[in-house]
Amino acid sequence: MMVNRTQELEEALAAALSELRAAKSKIEYLETAAETNERLVDGGAEALRMAHWHAEFSDIAARLAHVGGWRVDLSNLHVFWSPATANIHDEPHDISPTLEAALDYYTPQHRDRMSALFSACAKHGHPFDEVLQIVTAKGRHVWVRSIGEAVQDDAGRIVAVEGALQDVSDLVAARDKSEDLSRRLYQTLESINDAFVLLDHDWRFLFVNAQAEALWQRSRDDLLGNSIWEEYPEAVGNSFHVHYQRAVAEGRAVQFQEFTPIFDKWFEVDAHPTPEGLAIYFRDITQQRVRDHQLRLLEAAVSRQNDILLITEAEPIDGPDGPKIVYVNEAFERRTGFSCKDVIGQTPRILQGPKTQRDELKRIRHALEQWQSVRAELINYTKSGEEFWLELDIVPLANEAGNLTHWVAIERDITERKEFEERLWIAATRDTLTGLFNRTVLREALDQRLQEMQETDGSLALLIVDIDGFKNVNDTLGHDHGDVLLANIAKRIKSAVRGSDKVARINGDEFMVLANNSTAQDTALLAQRLLDSFRVPFILYGRSIAITASIGIVIAPQDGDDPEVLIRNADIAMYQSKAAGRNMFTRFKPSMLEEVLRRTEIEQALQYSLFTGNDDFLLVYQPQVTCDARRKVVGLEALVRWQGAKHGSVGPAEFIPIAEASGLIRPLDHLVIELAATQIATWAKAGIAVPVSVNVSAISMQTEDFAREVLQHLARHGVKHSLFQIEIVETVYLDESSTTLENLSTFWKAGICISIDDFGTGHSSLSYLRRLPAKFLKMDRSFVEHVGIGLTDEDALAEAILAMARALNIDVIAEGVETEAQFNWLVQNGCTQVQGYFTGRPISPQLLEAQYLT
Repeated sequence: MMVNRTQELEEALAAALSELRAAKSKIEYLETAAETNERLVDGGAEALRMAHWHAEFSDIAARLAHVGGWRVDLSNLHVFWSPATANIHDEPHDISPTLEAALDYYTPQHRDRMSALFSACAKHGHPFDEVLQIVTAKGRHVWVRSIGEAVQDDAGRIVAVEGALQDVSDLVAARDKSEDLSRRLYQTLESINDAFVLLDHDWRFLFVNAQAEALWQRSRDDLLGNSIWEEYPEAVGNSFHVHYQRAVAEGRAVQFQEFTPIFDKWFEVDAHPTPEGLAIYFRDITQQRVRDHQLRLLEAAVSRQNDILLITEAEPIDGPDGPKIVYVNEAFERRTGFSCKDVIGQTPRILQGPKTQRDELKRIRHALEQWQSVRAELINYTKSGEEFWLELDIVPLANEAGNLTHWVAIERDITERKEFEERLWIAATRDTLTGLFNRTVLREALDQRLQEMQETDGSLALLIVDIDGFKNVNDTLGHDHGDVLLANIAKRIKSAVRGSDKVARINGDEFMVLANNSTAQDTALLAQRLLDSFRVPFILYGRSIAITASIGIVIAPQDGDDPEVLIRNADIAMYQSKAAGRNMFTRFKPSMLEEVLRRTEIEQALQYSLFTGNDDFLLVYQPQVTCDARRKVVGLEALVRWQGAKHGSVGPAEFIPIAEASGLIRPLDHLVIELAATQIATWAKAGIAVPVSVNVSAISMQTEDFAREVLQHLARHGVKHSLFQIEIVETVYLDESSTTLENLSTFWKAGICISIDDFGTGHSSLSYLRRLPAKFLKMDRSFVEHVGIGLTDEDALAEAILAMARALNIDVIAEGVETEAQFNWLVQNGCTQVQGYFTGRPISPQLLEAQYLT
């Protein structure tokens, strides 16, 4: 069906055509009269010349033609008007104005033109015939046709100008009206959004608007005057041809839809017979057909989808009844038990009941009043009164004009999810293994208590209890045994705290205790009771298991007033207890945080230095000399220094343990080996050959293929294996893993000397020394510090190490030799080599060359 706008345009077009036809008829009549007048004017002028103005025009002729005569004698420039001319000027018949006075009747824009025409005729004999406008004596504006020509005497001199004057106002008005109607008609047809053409009775194009040009991609100049059937012969015999013929034959409008292969489009066509022929509207409905098809598919899909779909009118939002339901799908009927007939015309309130959340309804209504989309979860009710949960998204739906017309609600049944969430909420407050509160609950309780303390005086204590060595239970007995042990530990902790205290399992083998209104003394007593509760071993499946705990304590508000800060500080204090030997409690101190922050900053800076370039690291070398009067340099120990720290002086004793704890020791070991290999190769090229020993961490020795990678470093620089030595701490020997043994064996087979560093400070074992390859023992400085000064016990320990080494055929390098007395004692007792400030400090390669190697 055509839209109302098209119907309005059709009515306007019909009215305009009717007016245009009437105007054309009037113009044709006036033009016929004008032709007659022109003949009368020409004949009247001739008669005037022949009669020398002694006779007037026939009154009948003048009235019929609205024509009058005039003459201007150039000798006196007075104008003679015939009675008809005087009538046109609304003046008396006997008036004879001057030329200037006669010209003044013309409107200002036409007076100069008339004056120029008269002058050209009077001077040069140029005749004129012009339509101009005058203002009569009565103020009427009259369009006149003024005709004039020169009158000559026998000598050929121009003595007068004479002519005729015709009132053509009706003709001008008719033509103006016709032009205005034609313009209006053209604008009307051009403003139609549809393609529009006019055909005459011979099927020729009379008019083609811009939309038709765009649709057919043909200019109107190509089509006007041509037959539609000649321009589009493929249309002959098809639906277009049949419908057009029927419209003309039956004299009534026809409407139809048809697909046009040549344009690959669907058209809605409206053909109207007119007196001129046939007016035809074309509307491209291809997209509409596609949308209609998609809409039918969508409706079919929506009606069968699992989600509930409900559509209501857009308004009224605030009315007593609210917007009415206009559509529901099958899923709605299945879930609610209401049929489509039950709810169409009703409001969504039909689904509400006692437990429907009023606050949520208020929020939804507020969003709808703002024409905004909204998501909500509501309790609704079925037709039988069953309660169920819905998650719904409500969105506005607008028409093509952008006006809101409907609300679309897409709803999902979330009843099962809500029931599951309720079960989860119940479970979420408790630890399923121990039955204690979980971290979330205790965190919320801590937060609430801190807020209460802002308004009232009070205190609280927070204790973090970490089970020492629990991982060993899991690793040796299995996680099932570990879970049973945790459940028993929870009971012990619960029995040790006060009834008002809250206990939670916060992570693996970590527990947290929140004690309200607890002083420092109260908290210390509580912590001791907790430690005492672990004194009795646990009996697990007939096996006795001894367990201890490390405890960190914070007290608010002294140690913090923020939950996360308190938990963090308690955690720091707990790790301090572990570092101090375990099975103890520690109260947090600010210095602990400073230490943690420093370690963290050093770790970050160390990582940055390692992975952004090696320029932040360098090696210094400490000589290892023979333990005799010669003090010959027989080896060097490479010691790493870090220049990239931004936190003051950070020595190896501080940053190497941090590297080991943070997993950075492996890349650091590789870096030191690379720097040492580079220096050995440089010295070799200069003719300097001295063995260099490098400390390697136990972690690197436990890394698969570590020895092979070290050999690759040496090969890349062409370093002889005899010039490179490895120092390892004696705890490496205690790790009898296949990886460690394989790396040691690879070094030994490659001819790389292995030294045991800091010997005597760990778990020394002669059996390991017999079985594993080692060329040197480095006696720790703690054994060297007091020798040579008469302390029998100290001397005896050092003598024992030297004797053991001789028995095993292993050379000893004494570390930390700082005095001559220490050196002399070592010489007397058969020590092989020494290393320390007495014989040489760690120095740069350049100074080393200058002082010892040249």
